[in-house]
Amino acid sequence: MQRRLEATWEEERVPQMFEAVILYDDMRAGKKGMQLVGRIDKELGDAVTVRTQPWRVDFLQDAEWSALAMIDALRADLVIVSTSRASTFSIMLESWILSCCARKRAKGGAIVALAGTTENLVQNKRIKVIRSAALEAGLDFFAPQSLEPGFARVVNENAKRKVIGRPACERGRMERGRNT
Repeated sequence: MQRRLEATWEEERVPQMFEAVILYDDMRAGKKGMQLVGRIDKELGDAVTVRTQPWRVDFLQDAEWSALAMIDALRADLVIVSTSRASTFSIMLESWILSCCARKRAKGGAIVALAGTTENLVQNKRIKVIRSAALEAGLDFFAPQSLEPGFARVVNENAKRKVIGRPACERGRMERGRNT
């Protein structure tokens, strides 16, 4: 009996995992994505271990690398798309993200678009398409204008739900109205 109690206590001390994938086009964009993950990690504290898997966008053009990146993204709680140049936010990247959203349906999570400058109309159109796909799949969506201090709180709520074992389907019930 004593041994079982000790095992249960040890199991409860193991931190939960929060996984993030960062798709980036250059070092500056990768750094932006990592800074966001660092902010989330700080908010979550010691109860959750944050694991980050970066993927350079140009690797997605190769079928094998793209498949491996998709596996990581499907497992992740958060997929960050961070690009410095509007041209990087290509139709290929849009298609990959749309596929990811469709396949993450009912698995929960969030998509963040940290994409270059918001003046680029083509890029804005692609971001809107991805936002629609994410929300349709039951995922949360965030873009630069919505990354206010409340973002870390919303992601923190997702992680806490994961820690206490709530079903993944509940993770989509957040304040979607603020994420426009």
